Amino acid sequence: MTQADSVWARLTAIISDITGHPADRLSRETALDQLPSWDSYANLQLISAVDEDFAVSITAKEAMQLRALGDMERFLLQRVKGA
Repeated sequence: MTQADSVWARLTAIISDITGHPADRLSRETALDQLPSWDSYANLQLISAVDEDFAVSITAKEAMQLRALGDMERFLLQRVKGA
């Protein structure tokens, strides 16, 4: 498994856990705010889970720019070492 595959699998598992949306139905084009159960609390849960799982801090400004799962994946790939 490549680093990109690992990041994607972990990210979609996190999103699925938070929203209940099946991980296999998520794509890089999936906009977070288009998920039925997405709200500000889900966003906070995502930031916390990413911090815990990837050991990567996300500022509020950065979080606002991460609109789709592909954006989050690219962000994490730039930040993560040895994922």
